[in-house]
Amino acid sequence: MEGTQEELLLVAQKAQDAVLKAGADEVLIYFRMQIRKNEDVTIEDKIGKYS
Repeated sequence: MEGTQEELLLVAQKAQDAVLKAGADEVLIYFRMQIRKNEDVTIEDKIGKYS
């Protein structure tokens, strides 16, 4: 996914809420973010070399 750190954390929170609302007793969420100091990281940067 692409987005700001705040947007991506919101997506994770919404996913967690949906799973718990659907009846799960617990949720494990694993995610990694790549953040560059002076530029954005795009999906193309990550997977472009494979296409």
